[in-house]
Amino acid sequence: MAIDRDEYVTLLANVQLLKERLANAGQQISMYKKLDSDQKRLIVLHKDRIEELEKHILSSDRLTGDFKTTMDQTELVLLEAHRNLKREKRLSRYKTYAVIIGGAIIWLAW
Repeated sequence: MAIDRDEYVTLLANVQLLKERLANAGQQISMYKKLDSDQKRLIVLHKDRIEELEKHILSSDRLTGDFKTTMDQTELVLLEAHRNLKREKRLSRYKTYAVIIGGAIIWLAW
């Protein structure tokens, strides 16, 4: 069984075209595999980054809580100091009055 020359040339051209398409498909498959591995690597990196950010957020929340507690304690100390200062001023005023009145009584008695 013999085939015509034109048919043979057409078959050869089709075989060549199929080989090129097969090579192209092979390149695309390897490119997709590389992209898939890159994507998986990116997903792992993103997960690591997310975990790192979650730890940072927890740490920040703890620091914020500690800061709030410290501020509350400082506010209490300042309030107590303010009350003590007001009491000391009042006592100082009373002492001044006592000294003046006492001095006046001693001066009058003398």
